[in-house]
Amino acid sequence: MLPAAAISSLRPPFWPRRPDPLARLPIPTPIQDFNSYADGTNLRGVELLPGVTADCNMTSLVDYVTVVERSHVLFGYDSTTRALGTAYYDLNVGR
Repeated sequence: MLPAAAISSLRPPFWPRRPDPLARLPIPTPIQDFNSYADGTNLRGVELLPGVTADCNMTSLVDYVTVVERSHVLFGYDSTTRALGTAYYDLNVGR
């Protein structure tokens, strides 16, 4: 069994606001503008940035805007996979 300190060091960093992680990226950094997609557009396999696609094992992968932070979130859903607890996402980065 791992000690608690080792487990906490495995967690990815958490940034409560979007600008914090973006400030740490090299400049210039391309950022996707999801406003170009109509609400409810299925984004499975769509090239979001040059060489970057997202996928999941659910029927749809859509972008929605959070109410509080007004930021975009990719969310996969269908009628069974999420409920079974077997949902997963893939972020594919190519050349």
